[in-house]
Amino acid sequence: MVVTLRASARIKDMERMQLPNRRENREVLTRLFQGYVNDYGSEAGEKIIWVIIDELGGLRMVVPTNSDRSGRDENIRLINCLYCRLKKEFGDASGKAIMQKFIQELKSMRISFPDLQDLAREDRDRRIRQAHGGIPEIALRFGLSETQIWRIRNEE
Repeated sequence: MVVTLRASARIKDMERMQLPNRRENREVLTRLFQGYVNDYGSEAGEKIIWVIIDELGGLRMVVPTNSDRSGRDENIRLINCLYCRLKKEFGDASGKAIMQKFIQELKSMRISFPDLQDLAREDRDRRIRQAHGGIPEIALRFGLSETQIWRIRNEE
């Protein structure tokens, strides 16, 4: 019975949770990061983005809400570490405002945060989509197979 109650609670949590696909994940993070640049300016906005990527890059997590204490302890610990780092880098008031925007945009969503390799791969893929020439030449230029070039070009 306890297992059934836990499972049903977990299903309700999953129903509430928004599960974005890869493209939606990128769009949500792009909107969040662009909001930081708009709110804090280019230099400070980029610094905020790098702090977030440095702390959470490569991780997949559900962002807990302020009132949600049922989230995984690890996720809450990661959010607290990010909050402490933001306060240290930007001061108490700005760190709190940055964190509030972060939680407001991402609360209850399962998000995969890019790491530096992901960002480099996305930049490479963008350059491949913009490249001129035949598929074999582009594959040689980027050190990839022709199949990979076709896949990247067909993604968007």
